[in-house]
Amino acid sequence: MKKILIIEDEYYLGSTYQNSLVEAGYEAKWVKTINEAKKIASKFSADLLLLDHGFQSETANGIESIPEFKKRFPSSIIIIFSNYSDFNLKQLAFQKGAHDYWLKIGTSLEDLIRKVNLCLLSHNPNNTIIKKRSILN
Repeated sequence: MKKILIIEDEYYLGSTYQNSLVEAGYEAKWVKTINEAKKIASKFSADLLLLDHGFQSETANGIESIPEFKKRFPSSIIIIFSNYSDFNLKQLAFQKGAHDYWLKIGTSLEDLIRKVNLCLLSHNPNNTIIKKRSILN
């Protein structure tokens, strides 16, 4: 089972993403802070990190924290999930090491599951599609 770590400071979004990804057949964990993500890093080897661009910690926002996440999760795919369609933010995210930059606005839960599935498929050496339940049927 593929593992996804969601770093999202908004309760409604974090819990909704987690529940949807679990229903779709993923093992998904949701944390609200960088410190929570650091604690879980040694126990939860995520295949994909869905990182909110806008969350703020004591030292960094989502994009600024990408290098630290790359150290803690070296084999994970890092996706920035943002409300801002801004070229400079996208460029900065890629420079910091993000694999992709997705918009929250206009992305349904079904679209999120499709994007996650395609992203993991494209980074899967066996090219096996993860079987999804009701959301994509």
